[in-house]
Amino acid sequence: MIDTPISWPGAFLAAAAALAIPSPATHWPEPGAHAGADGGHAESGHLAAAAAVSGHAESGHLAAAAAKGSPVEDHADELRIRRQTVCVGSRHWSAGEVGDTILYRARRVGNKLSVGYFVHWSTERPWGNNVLSYTFVPALATDAVYSHFMFVLPGMKDFLYGPDDIEGARVDFEQRADGSLEVIGGAAEDGTHGSVELSPRDLVDSKGRVVLVTDVWSHQLGSHDGGKFADQSEEDLHCYGMPAVRRLTEDVARAFRLGDEQKPLRGRPAWSAVTTAAGTLTASAR
Repeated sequence: MIDTPISWPGAFLAAAAALAIPSPATHWPEPGAHAGADGGHAESGHLAAAAAVSGHAESGHLAAAAAKGSPVEDHADELRIRRQTVCVGSRHWSAGEVGDTILYRARRVGNKLSVGYFVHWSTERPWGNNVLSYTFVPALATDAVYSHFMFVLPGMKDFLYGPDDIEGARVDFEQRADGSLEVIGGAAEDGTHGSVELSPRDLVDSKGRVVLVTDVWSHQLGSHDGGKFADQSEEDLHCYGMPAVRRLTEDVARAFRLGDEQKPLRGRPAWSAVTTAAGTLTASAR
């Protein structure tokens, strides 16, 4: 969801334009092959190379990258990120199906690794356990124009911001001496697009999985106590293992109008992983 204010006259004009200008179908990547045009073969090669790196060579590579202070593509980091299970949960029912993959961008600064996760929902509609639904008329008006024009056609949101609903979160890791990752914090947004700082307690469950939780119809991922929620509500989680944790490519970012590191448009907390704080940027998701 985007927080740019829109007037009702502008809303109707945008919806009319959305009907008049056909847009090509876009599809969020599926599990398996690389999330982009270069196919699964390239990704398999990257991961095989990462698995073959010895601890000594890996340490030397990372030290050299940090010393240069320039962007690097480190496949050992890619392997670490993809091996980390990530779960997405919702405290209340809301419209839209969560995607079958979760995409990421990442940055390394010394022994710290920041990962921006992009989560996909099939739609964003104001129905569920919320005030808009309970009062009905506001939800009906929003759904008829913003989400889906006349309830069935692409709405103003698609025309102005892009297809479906993409939300983001940043998770910060620290690399231990044995090469494993420990969550030290993160950030996301609440339902008003306000920034929310997240602690390890918010982001990690008892099984060591990263947990991102929403409690609003617009799917922002800034809900607290995600670890406890995951431990108590396993059936409400959608978890992603290595085949479904994939690098965000420029093709996908362009198709869903996500923006880029210089101009984030959607899933902004995820982009903050590669745009905030000074240091060496890891282009492992490029």
